[in-house]
Amino acid sequence: MTLKIPERHQALLAKIIELPESAIDSLLTALEKEQPIGKWKTGHNFPSIDGLSDADLERLSSTLTSLYAARAENDVPLSKFVADVVGAMRRSAYTGLQITKEQIPNVKARLTKLLSGRSI
Repeated sequence: MTLKIPERHQALLAKIIELPESAIDSLLTALEKEQPIGKWKTGHNFPSIDGLSDADLERLSSTLTSLYAARAENDVPLSKFVADVVGAMRRSAYTGLQITKEQIPNVKARLTKLLSGRSI
């Protein structure tokens, strides 16, 4: 499958890559404890996560929802989907998504963690 990262999600996906691991852990905790991601769009009950504003969290909700939906629609194993997303990132013209070969294992692990959580 050849994926393309939509423009509206590129900056937030790049932000996810740049966040410190502690922020990703906080995000995962929020995903496990809080309401489903889609409900974050109401602007209520946003978790406080270092490095992400409320506006970023709202956009992150949309980005994660899109990733979950794309995986479900294509009915592929998580490892293959994450590899496809990483490939799309590397092909992207958006500089924040053009990861190096050395970054691939960490980015794959981070995306796998985020996409392994509870469903939307």
